[in-house]
Amino acid sequence: MFCRRLTDRFAFAWWTALILRALLPAVFAIAMGALTGAVQRGDSLAVPLTVVGVAFVSLQVLSPLHQAIGANLGSRTAAWLYDELATACVRPPGMGHLENPALTTDLTMARDFDLGLSGPPLSICMDFIASGLVEMLGGVASAFGAGSLRLVGADRARRGVARYALAAAGERRLARPPTRMRFARRSGTRITPIAWR
Repeated sequence: MFCRRLTDRFAFAWWTALILRALLPAVFAIAMGALTGAVQRGDSLAVPLTVVGVAFVSLQVLSPLHQAIGANLGSRTAAWLYDELATACVRPPGMGHLENPALTTDLTMARDFDLGLSGPPLSICMDFIASGLVEMLGGVASAFGAGSLRLVGADRARRGVARYALAAAGERRLARPPTRMRFARRSGTRITPIAWR
């Protein structure tokens, strides 16, 4: 029972590390953007720099930790499968079922699954499985994060462009005369106010 609870904890830690590894690149990118924005605005850098640092260190530390958890979980899973195989072989009474040619091939394949003959052992496979899942979930997290930021950024940009355009138009009206009036001043011709419109 203790071994089962320990394996459940390893499985929980493996999935937690997998989800964190998938989310951290998106978090790091967003935090880097917030840090860049804080530098450009001249705001305090304490919080954005801390978030960038924690995300960066977590990215570096979680990968080997996740690999170690996966190797341990793979070894425990392989041991459990060997126990199940042994139980399946000795549970029926007698030896007749072990001499069945159809079952002999299946038992040979089942026995060799973790020896590295037909594929890598389960302790190594866990890292391959984790890498594929991290890439898939990381892509989804990045797409979702970029999409939501694009919506927020587009709204801010729309407001900012409109504000800038209104301010620039007001400055242009005050700072320089219309184009026809400038042309008239350079060329020396006289334009009536009706022609300006």
